[in-house]
Amino acid sequence: MPLIQGFSIDTIVNLAKATVLNPLALIVFLGYKAREADGWPERTGLVTTAYAFLSIYATTWLSNRWRNGLIPQRRLNSKTWPNEIVLVTGGAQGIAKSLSEKLAAKGANVAALDIVDFKSSHPNIKAYKCDISNYDDLKRIRSQIEKDFGGHVTMVANVAGLNNKSLILDLTPERVSRMIDVNLKSHFWTAMLFLPAMVKAKRGHFMSVASTMGFVGICHQSDYVATKHALVGMHESLHYEMQKMYKTPKVRMSTAIIGHTKTGLFEDFDVGPLGRFLGPKLEPSDVADQMLDAFESQDGKMILTPFMNNLTPSIKAHPWFTRDLIQAAAGGDGSYPSRPSASQLASSA
Repeated sequence: MPLIQGFSIDTIVNLAKATVLNPLALIVFLGYKAREADGWPERTGLVTTAYAFLSIYATTWLSNRWRNGLIPQRRLNSKTWPNEIVLVTGGAQGIAKSLSEKLAAKGANVAALDIVDFKSSHPNIKAYKCDISNYDDLKRIRSQIEKDFGGHVTMVANVAGLNNKSLILDLTPERVSRMIDVNLKSHFWTAMLFLPAMVKAKRGHFMSVASTMGFVGICHQSDYVATKHALVGMHESLHYEMQKMYKTPKVRMSTAIIGHTKTGLFEDFDVGPLGRFLGPKLEPSDVADQMLDAFESQDGKMILTPFMNNLTPSIKAHPWFTRDLIQAAAGGDGSYPSRPSASQLASSA
């Protein structure tokens, strides 16, 4: 069991970033060493480490600015948020519900969609029953949103998703089709229906929630992994289409690459003590905060949480024996209780 409940690698990283690895602390340290040496500080291990982390911070900043333009846009505020009409899918619960409420609290106009009937007490949120996997139903809702809010959707948060949690031989054609319809096709439908107005306005924000499994595959998740890999690739293409084809770089593309979260999709997902240390289960509200910050900053981003998602893409560059050790430590394989049936394992001889 964990040493401390909730203690994880993210606890260590966040503490370090707030103290000894804080950029200001590193600059003060290097300044002190320079004064002590009356010139450039001697290259000790600590000095080299300080230079290395400052380089990482600088590279990350420059990368974000290069992607979004060297001159940042002004953050949205209490005067500008009311001009935004934000579409949020899956708005009845979980991350989407939390995000809708946070957006509304900022003053945004929120159109929250879900396949079930639901209501919101916040006056800035209008709830719509909609099957987002159905293009015609979503098109009908678009017309209703424009009528209700008096304008076009300026931001989209594709949050809704399914998780079958099944080994491939336990899946049915109907379940696979439904997974692809909700977890992938719906993102194409929202792009095709809501991006045209953003392109004409030359600004907007289109965001989708992907997953750690957009980078790696694990047992019980072949259909889920396939849709999340596809989403990561889709957003890479859309970013370049906005930049180079439509000439609308201020139509931002963001992808939230998140680990397992405290929602119904992962309620019985158990990776074990080491897996929980490396990849702690996320609070929906914390994920919503990071998505809100991307919208508010008006920067396209790849949100990577928990911390290990910053390292996950590199796993494909490892030799298989190293990758298998990492994957075993993470605990994803076998994290769901189902196992192959006796009939599936029976010899045909």
